[in-house]
Amino acid sequence: MAAGLARSVGHENSASAGTIALSGSPATPEAVAVMAEIGIDLTEHRATDVWALDLADTAVFALAAGHVAELDRRRPDASVQLLDPQGRSIPDPYGMEIDAYRHVRDLMVAAVTARFAKSS
Repeated sequence: MAAGLARSVGHENSASAGTIALSGSPATPEAVAVMAEIGIDLTEHRATDVWALDLADTAVFALAAGHVAELDRRRPDASVQLLDPQGRSIPDPYGMEIDAYRHVRDLMVAAVTARFAKSS
C-alpha cells in the first residue's frame, strides 16, 4: 500500500517488500479494495521478500519500529528509517477487517504525504 502511495506522488521507482512476505503473493482483497477507493490499483501487486533484495545504496522505509530494528540487525547494508517522519509506527492490518485497512491506509497517506509529497 505504501509503495502505491509513494508512486502516486511521483516516486515511480518505489517498491514494496516484507519481512515475512511470501514472494509472489497478491495483495489482500482488503488492501486492493481500500486502495481502489482512493484511485490506486494494487491488482497486479505481488509480494517480495526483503531478505532476497540488494538494499545497498537504497533508501528503505519501514512501517514499524520492529521492522527497522530487525532490518538494522540482519541487513547492515541497508539504510532504514520509519516511513512516518514523526517516528510513529504504522500497524500491519493483515487478517483484520476492512475498516482496519482503511485506518492503516489513512496513516500511510499522512506519512507518505509528509515524507515525499513536497519533493515530487
